[in-house]
Amino acid sequence: ESPADEDADYGDGDDDSYEQPADDEPLIPGTYRALYPFEPEGTAEMALEEEQVVHVIGRGGGVGWAIVEKQGGGHALVPESCLELVQADEPGSSS
Repeated sequence: ESPADEDADYGDGDDDSYEQPADDEPLIPGTYRALYPFEPEGTAEMALEEEQVVHVIGRGGGVGWAIVEKQGGGHALVPESCLELVQADEPGSSS
């Protein structure tokens, strides 16, 4: 009948929720900012500069890759890990 034990059990439950793989979460379409520069290694990838703002349309090209719209038209891949969400797209709106 120790409250400390209950708190400990509750804490363990919390930890479990944080261990879910992030890959299961949908990548939110919207405006993202590059946290650091990225040098492309393949023709499908696009270079990023730190603080560069890009529009993400979804996930693709394998685990950990995001599809972005290129300025000149078309799409390219960039690492999801170097992107930070700035503004999510409004559902149902198209630019």
